[in-house]
Amino acid sequence: MKDALGNTIEIGKSYGFIQSANGITDITIGTVKKFNDNSVTIQPDSKKRAVYHDEPKPEKGPFRAVAVKPFILFPTKL
Repeated sequence: MKDALGNTIEIGKSYGFIQSANGITDITIGTVKKFNDNSVTIQPDSKKRAVYHDEPKPEKGPFRAVAVKPFILFPTKL
C-alpha cells in the first residue's frame, strides 16, 4: 500500500493528513496501526483545527482511531 508520495506505508510509523470542508481544516498526525486493501487505520497522536484563515489550534485528546484512504497520508517526523 502506497502513501501520497508513492512510498510503502509501514505499520508503526508516523503519518499525517489534512481534511478540509466548509471552511474548517482538520490536521491529524498519528501512528499507523493496521491496513487492509482499502484503508489505513491511524491512531492520532495530535490534532489541530482551523476555521477559515485562523491559525490552527490544538485539540485535546484522547483521540479515537480513524480509517483513511492511503493516498492522503504523508510521512511525518515527530
